Amino acid sequence: MDARLIYVVEKNAPYFLVTMLELLNLIIFFFVGLLVAVGLVALVQKFGAKGQLRMKTKQLSYECGFEAFGDARTPFNIQFFQVALLFLIFDIELLFIFPWAYDFINYGFLGYFSMLAFLFILILGLWFEWVEGVLDWSEIE
Repeated sequence: MDARLIYVVEKNAPYFLVTMLELLNLIIFFFVGLLVAVGLVALVQKFGAKGQLRMKTKQLSYECGFEAFGDARTPFNIQFFQVALLFLIFDIELLFIFPWAYDFINYGFLGYFSMLAFLFILILGLWFEWVEGVLDWSEIE
């Protein structure tokens, strides 16, 4: 198809036709990706190391040198989960603070005071966690 004809079709075509052309590009992209994935799997199946996969040690549940003992689902202290959640909360907080600090001048007083309110709520939450003893590791059972 001539490039000029594509331009005319896209410029003067109804919205449905342009959408169908974009959908065709998406379908082609999907099938090329699928072809690459299937081709790579086929190459690994054909030329991959077959003898090593059948070894007895490769079929064991663990390759660390000894048989597994005990249950892997032993309970442990809930404070590990709490600290992980606190880390995520204060880590996500930085996702809000860095863009604000980068473009601080353009936000004006409203942006400044809204960030102060945001930080006040976070500090209030940290104070509540401190008072409740979430951060106190001396009470580990």
